[in-house]
Amino acid sequence: MEHSFQILNDIYKPIYEYLQSLLKALKKSDYDYEWRFYNNHSIKKDNQWHLEYYPIPVITVKDICDIGIDISHIFIEGKMKKEKAIGFDWKLISDYKFQVYGVEDYLNDFYNSSLKIDDITERIIQSNESEIGIEFDFRYLEEMSIILELIKKLESMGTYIL
Repeated sequence: MEHSFQILNDIYKPIYEYLQSLLKALKKSDYDYEWRFYNNHSIKKDNQWHLEYYPIPVITVKDICDIGIDISHIFIEGKMKKEKAIGFDWKLISDYKFQVYGVEDYLNDFYNSSLKIDDITERIIQSNESEIGIEFDFRYLEEMSIILELIKKLESMGTYIL
């Protein structure tokens, strides 16, 4: 038991400290947010979906996005209405590692690193989705300023979370 306790503390302590710093930065930037620990998040690894049984902190920045602080990376998720996504210039966020997918069918990829960015709009037009999901991936405990910069960008893009 003691061994498991130490392993979990070694994993979660840096995550929790990062979470506290990020919450402080969001508050300083006047964002409205709430956070909780969530388990059963699915991640795609080697083209396979895997279920994470363990809980991770997820911050919901009101009306903009969710920020998940996972044990190996950080992800930021938001949604756009289909019409807005069709008119969006995806190259404006091409500096980031991101994916675009269906909200009803999250296995329906409109864009990932194996697809061409120029084809996103056509794939969205062809879909039956009314909302489009966007997920950004960052390295573990990414520089806070980069996370805050993306939140501002998402706010200007009109992403949302329900």
